[in-house]
Amino acid sequence: MANTTLYTLAVAIFAPYALRHGLTWLARYRNRGASVPNVATNAVGKTKLLDRSSPSDWMILAITSLTILISLNNLLHIPWDLVALARADAYDPSVTIRANTMGRSLSELRWPYGEAALDAMYGKLGQYESRRLYLRIGAAPLMECRYCTSAREYTGYAMIQTLFFHISRLLVLGLVTCSSTTLQSLDAVLLRLAGSELVLKEVGKDRSMWRKVGIWTIASAVAFESAVMNDYVGEIQKNQGWLNHIHTNLFIARNLLVIALFGLIFLQPSALHPAPITKVQLSMRSIATSLESTLLLTQAQHIGTDVLWRDPGLREIVGGRAAHNPLRRDEEDIREAKASEALPRALVEGHWNTAKTAAQRAWAESEVANAKAEAGQK
Repeated sequence: MANTTLYTLAVAIFAPYALRHGLTWLARYRNRGASVPNVATNAVGKTKLLDRSSPSDWMILAITSLTILISLNNLLHIPWDLVALARADAYDPSVTIRANTMGRSLSELRWPYGEAALDAMYGKLGQYESRRLYLRIGAAPLMECRYCTSAREYTGYAMIQTLFFHISRLLVLGLVTCSSTTLQSLDAVLLRLAGSELVLKEVGKDRSMWRKVGIWTIASAVAFESAVMNDYVGEIQKNQGWLNHIHTNLFIARNLLVIALFGLIFLQPSALHPAPITKVQLSMRSIATSLESTLLLTQAQHIGTDVLWRDPGLREIVGGRAAHNPLRRDEEDIREAKASEALPRALVEGHWNTAKTAAQRAWAESEVANAKAEAGQK
């Protein structure tokens, strides 16, 4: 017993470390073809899995590893079904089951309740209804519930055990699917308790979006198991083989579901995919930026048009009065180009006052030039 306890403690302590390095090697193997500039910038080809971890990352890794290891241990040490071990059918008498399992030790049968309880179980398997109940809920409720007298009470006891299993997994799910804000607060508390002076970095592995998926998955599993245990789904028939061993099949499916769910949550953080509300916010910001740019360009066009049409030289050009003065028309074109270049540049930079000043300066210069030209002609 002491060796088993030490082995379990060693696995619980070193399994997260081994799992992390295994995943690190897997990520390096997957990205082995990635191009990196040099040894100093080797982190360019690495994934987020290889970044320096925060205390919350190690906590989530440890919790996930322990949960998966418990499920693996359950699968490796699954209690044997006496009917399946005896290679008997649901309709065979208990004498056949006893005869086919005789000569096996309690450890070979994986029977934890002792010889007297095994004899009592053989006696219960002599009745067909008890045998059907055994195939549905297993041996634990039949051996542990001392106050149960009917099939409904035994089934209720089995349901309590099943609910306890799934509720414990729900609590673990709540821990591993904390939001990034909660994880940052937890990191701050842990580092403060440890007296560390490390600077907290932003948590990038937010698994909070997995919470709803996990809750619905576990709730669906509870509903299905309840229907099966209460004889609403599935039926024990003759010569049906492993389909009759309902409790064993549920036990295997339950633990495989936990392994798949928590493994997927750990390996695929939901922060890699933005939330729908985040997508909407980004789209609205992009639309607002486009509208602001359009408004600025429209205002620049209106101001430029207003300034240029106030220019007497431009009015003369449009009216045809300056048709015989190409030199003045060229000067007006140059002033018009300068004004049209100064206005949009200032507006695009976001300086509205600068744009107005530039427009007024261009208009004043054009007025002075027109006055000089008229004085020269006189």
